[in-house]
Amino acid sequence: MSMPQYIEIVVVGATEEKLSEMVKGASMPNAGIAPKYHLVSLAASNEATYQLFADLDYDRVLYWIALDDESLIHCNRANAENCNRETYGRGFYDQYLPNSVVQVYSNQEFIEETHRIAGAFCATS
Repeated sequence: MSMPQYIEIVVVGATEEKLSEMVKGASMPNAGIAPKYHLVSLAASNEATYQLFADLDYDRVLYWIALDDESLIHCNRANAENCNRETYGRGFYDQYLPNSVVQVYSNQEFIEETHRIAGAFCATS
């Protein structure tokens, strides 16, 4: 059996509160052989728990999850920049996760999306 294809996923929320609310209870392992998740906020807070979108290096990001309309605009813009680079490619993820940018509206939808990502990750091996 071969190794699954590497994937970086960015989860973007307008605020850190929105991120915390939406990702609660989701399985997003970043250690070992697993999809790599980046939890990113558009706005800074006093606690600074998550990375700021402005500080994100998204050259290797293959999948974007927006948690609100404002985040969706930023995800679409960043994804368009990636798609315009000659060296950018999504490999097998074009087949298993055909939409590079998705928006979820609830914690349950987010959890379901992480399961879909895990399935796609395993399918690429």
